[in-house]
Amino acid sequence: MLATSRCTRFLLFSFGFLMWLVHGLLIHSVPMILANSVTLGLALAILVLKFPL
Repeated sequence: MLATSRCTRFLLFSFGFLMWLVHGLLIHSVPMILANSVTLGLALAILVLKFPL
């Protein structure tokens, strides 16, 4: 149960960065795109390593 809750919260965290990345792409903001791409990539790497399918 606890692992599911952690996974859900981490997915929501990652989804938030995905939305900021989309926003950065829509307004063509290079700093926003780079920062959110790096953060999202690291967050997804942690998610895959911590919660393997």
